[in-house]
Amino acid sequence: CLSLTTPNAMHPSVLRRVRTLLTCAALACASNAWSAAPTDDSLNQLLELTQGEKMLASSYGDIERSMLLGAEAALQGRQPTPEEQQLLADFAREVGAVLREGMSWAKLKPAMLTAYRQTYTQEEVDGQIAFYSSPVGQAVAAKMPLMMRHSMAASQQLMVPLMPQLQAIDQRLRAQQRALQAQRKSAAPAKP
Repeated sequence: CLSLTTPNAMHPSVLRRVRTLLTCAALACASNAWSAAPTDDSLNQLLELTQGEKMLASSYGDIERSMLLGAEAALQGRQPTPEEQQLLADFAREVGAVLREGMSWAKLKPAMLTAYRQTYTQEEVDGQIAFYSSPVGQAVAAKMPLMMRHSMAASQQLMVPLMPQLQAIDQRLRAQQRALQAQRKSAAPAKP
């Protein structure tokens, strides 16, 4: 058996390289153990504790309300007619239905598990589980939909004064697109 510590076993420079490689391999293995990927069971437990499905369900209504507020802000203070109000309500309801179908919990949960798995280590997930299992963590999870609603309302209020600028940018972009299309048509060779 060849010992790596026997001076005559190999050349000293080869010995140093082998020791360096073994040290790196040991550190890599230890590093992987410290940052183990979270298990599906722990991720499912975390999603349950954070009330992910409940939060998603409440977000649909929040999105519809946000769309209505955004549309009203686009009116720049003008009161929508009853017909416009009905159109906006129908639009928001239709978009909400599409989101409920296309982004149901059954469809979103696997993507969430993947995102959590790519982002957190087992140790970090365990820490979150410990927090969300506590009374304070449960209160945070229960109040998260309300906090999100408040933050969305605050964001909408910040958007109101920006709407004229955003609409001007949109109009400028549309005009530039029309100009490019006209330029392409005039530059295209005539068809015989």
